[in-house]
Amino acid sequence: NLDRIASNVSRTCEAMRIRNIDRQRDAFKHVSQAVIALVDASPPSEGVAKILYLMYCPMTPAPGDWLQDNDDMANPYYADDMKACGETVRTIPPQGETP
Repeated sequence: NLDRIASNVSRTCEAMRIRNIDRQRDAFKHVSQAVIALVDASPPSEGVAKILYLMYCPMTPAPGDWLQDNDDMANPYYADDMKACGETVRTIPPQGETP
């Protein structure tokens, strides 16, 4: 199951090679969802991040989620004009720790 999830991350990343920024943003949604599923199935070690933050942008057509390793809002969907738009949905502790 974890291999399937990791394979999905790799497959969805291929779409990020598109040069059109609007299509890249759309492709990023799929990459982000795949990475979130992977992290939920197997949280990373503390060496990757002491804590991960699942962020959400209500202005982005669903799904508008992404992960960050800090709580400073850095919206990847609207990086230029609305970089601070979003909210923290939840935190994901490193492997072996509970939220």
